[in-house]
Amino acid sequence: MARGAVSPSFGFLRLGLDPHVLEEIAPGRCTDGTQSTSFANSANLAFFRRAVAQLGLDGPATLVCGENEETEGLAFDELHGHAEAAELLRQRH
Repeated sequence: MARGAVSPSFGFLRLGLDPHVLEEIAPGRCTDGTQSTSFANSANLAFFRRAVAQLGLDGPATLVCGENEETEGLAFDELHGHAEAAELLRQRH
């Protein structure tokens, strides 16, 4: 997660909106730095946590791991409800 990827979120915050950054990772991409591992033990999750803390996104950011609904941030059901209530959904390519 780079600052450029979340910059629009800071703009939305300044406008008084409630942005939420969503990142997704495939389970097969979870690594401990040398080999595949679980989402919970992955370097990917550790990086996400550091990035969220450094950028000050403690509340409005979630990392979802594949389709098994493992998350860091909002729980999967909460995230689904958040998306349903959203006024705007923006996809980054």
